[in-house]
Amino acid sequence: MLLRPGLGMPLQELGAAIRYQGALTAREREIAILAVAASTASEFEAWAHERVAAAIGLEPAEIAAIADGTFGGHDARERCCCELAGRLARRGSLDDAAFREATAVLGPADLSELVALVGYHATLALVLDVFDVGVPADPEAGRRH
Repeated sequence: MLLRPGLGMPLQELGAAIRYQGALTAREREIAILAVAASTASEFEAWAHERVAAAIGLEPAEIAAIADGTFGGHDARERCCCELAGRLARRGSLDDAAFREATAVLGPADLSELVALVGYHATLALVLDVFDVGVPADPEAGRRH
């Protein structure tokens, strides 16, 4: 994105819209992002968003369960966001039954938002992978005091 600011800036704007203008709760959003990170094996995405998830109140056991695919969630929406985000990141689509279930749980507008979130974070994971962006050697790097 640094190499093509004309593309990077609009992508950043999309990320900001997903984060600040969407209707998914902060928990739902971070659960979905961590599920994308796990499904794409994006170490940097996982590293970065585990910190965000902890800051908004996800417990370490919940974060670990998302990473290993055993997340049970507090409610049906959180479970749906986790399962659906992982499935979309792995397969890129939903079958009819999964679509009907997701629409029943999230509603069409929030499902649309979740699909955009998954696409955005899968794109970031791809860029991070291609350019071999790993986690910082210093785990405190980038942390503001």
